Amino acid sequence: MAPVEYIRVLTQAINRYAEPGEQTSIRQQQMMKAQLDKMRHAQYLLLTGLLAVLMAVLITRSVTRPFREAVDVARRVAAGDLTAQLTISGSNEMVKLLNALMRMQ
Repeated sequence: MAPVEYIRVLTQAINRYAEPGEQTSIRQQQMMKAQLDKMRHAQYLLLTGLLAVLMAVLITRSVTRPFREAVDVARRVAAGDLTAQLTISGSNEMVKLLNALMRMQ
């Protein structure tokens, strides 16, 4: 066998031997990419959920705090303390309620 023919046959043998490893490597890369995509998706969902909870807490606090203050002032007025003060700002329905409460003094 001539040296050129020997090198060609050897190269083909090496390529055939390496081919399953390359295919396995490609499959592993695809699997890792899919897992990474799933993890990113889960992280985005978690972040979105945390932001939603934070927004819910902030909105709830912005609504319940004025109600608690109004109830406290109403209790004090009902107990006879007509000097109870309430800081009112804004222009929504809660402000209208608080203004009406303050006029009752």
